[in-house]
Amino acid sequence: VPNKQKFRGSRPCPLRFKSKSVKESRSN
Repeated sequence: VPNKQKFRGSRPCPLRFKSKSVKESRSN
């Protein structure tokens, strides 16, 4: 379980990418 939490903490890049994708999609 701790391994999963570590992955979640090291997953801010993909989350930001998703936010960027949404922003780009909205701008489009």
